[in-house]
Amino acid sequence: MKIYENINQVIGHTPLIRLNRLTAGTGASIAVKLEYMNPAGSVKDRPALSMIETAEQEGLIDQDMRYGGLSLTDATRPVLRGEETFEGRIRDTKTKRKTGAKRSKTKSAAPTDYDTALFEKLREKRKALADAKDVPPYVVFSNRSLKEMAARLPTDLEAFHAIHGVGQKKLEVYGETFVGLIAEYVEEQ
Repeated sequence: MKIYENINQVIGHTPLIRLNRLTAGTGASIAVKLEYMNPAGSVKDRPALSMIETAEQEGLIDQDMRYGGLSLTDATRPVLRGEETFEGRIRDTKTKRKTGAKRSKTKSAAPTDYDTALFEKLREKRKALADAKDVPPYVVFSNRSLKEMAARLPTDLEAFHAIHGVGQKKLEVYGETFVGLIAEYVEEQ
């Protein structure tokens, strides 16, 4: 039996059950998907996950690291009041890119295996920087960017620039701060 570390690892791995008694002596093999094991219930899980990731990237929801759930952010209020709209983007995770097509710098999802203690330190730094500029934290970096930092541990500016969401401007404005924090954390470990 496969035991997963978190719910994201289950996406796309709906269990198949072989119906042995039904096919006994026939030489045939029948397998059925155990759909009720999908983490999103009766909804197809990939589109649901994609919409959740989009809402997280746009700062509408945030992951509660203590309990593993999701919570609404202040940025959600205008959407709930109908003053703004949210259009979740559903990406096709099954489509293979064409041979010879350029690979974008953007990955398909945030890493699921990252250092949660470092992630929390990065979130605290992001919050302090955002408060100083009077902007929402996601303007500094998305959770996806912070998770990638906590997974890849970039300790120089070149490696930091390869992180999702780190363009030239953010590299110049925040690079030294975040690389320094990550390097210090790695040294302590």
